[in-house]
Amino acid sequence: MEEQYYGLQSLIMFVVFEKQVLTLEDDQSELDLYFKPKHHERMKQLLLNYQKTIGIETPLLGYWAETGEEPVTLLAENEEQARELLQRNGYTVKRIKMLDPKEELVYVRRSGMITLRTSVRALAEEYRTARVL
Repeated sequence: MEEQYYGLQSLIMFVVFEKQVLTLEDDQSELDLYFKPKHHERMKQLLLNYQKTIGIETPLLGYWAETGEEPVTLLAENEEQARELLQRNGYTVKRIKMLDPKEELVYVRRSGMITLRTSVRALAEEYRTARVL
């Protein structure tokens, strides 16, 4: 909960409270079935629908991408959406990683002047839509 893993929280709530196939006392390895690649698309859709039903908004996450040009920082709901956003904006993605929501971002102009100092979480709360920063 503290780390805001809403997808994992939704999965646990879905299988425990909605489908009642697991209990909160079951070992975490019982969730492995739901992470298998063959179940990925179906579970993704089920969980998105479940989140809408119970009113969970998927928070934006911060990503850093190494591209063919320059490194890019962006906000997206997940890595897949981050990659799509970068491609739509003409970037070639070489490598991408999720940023810690508490991580401080500092943007410095070429002149050395700091233009922005904030956390990933604060940016996500401010913008609320996926975007390249």
